[in-house]
Amino acid sequence: MQRHIEDRLEEYLSGTLDADRRAEFERNLEAAGEYTADMVAQFEQHGRLLRDTFHTPSAMEPAPGFYARVMQRVDAQRANPWWFAFLEPQFTARIAMASTVLLVLIGLTYYSTEAGRPTGTLTAVEVMAEPPSDSWVAEDPQPAQRNVILVDLATYQD
Repeated sequence: MQRHIEDRLEEYLSGTLDADRRAEFERNLEAAGEYTADMVAQFEQHGRLLRDTFHTPSAMEPAPGFYARVMQRVDAQRANPWWFAFLEPQFTARIAMASTVLLVLIGLTYYSTEAGRPTGTLTAVEVMAEPPSDSWVAEDPQPAQRNVILVDLATYQD
């Protein structure tokens, strides 16, 4: 194939040559011989087949705004980082409410157990250190015996 035909072949096949250059190309093609003209005709046929095969008609094109809607759906389904949950106002309100309820329950538990009450009971060491008095024996022997039994049980060793 001649050099001046090769230089303009792509433009000729794509149809971008202006009228003057197209006429010059066709004159050079006729002068080049039958073999070159057949080869360029086959190139044109192949180009037409490719364009017909891969050209999508306008009915096959997506509707306007299709790609924007797809991107919006992709962005909506994109996974958020794990710390994103802490930024939501509902989550923060729930954490505050749960913390308040937990503090109230801890306070009630503390004051309802013996640890939170003022100590009005005696330990075994305090009972043993207390000197015996005669007044408690004459009035009611039951509380005194209870204290003695409690001391015996608290200080019992194997």
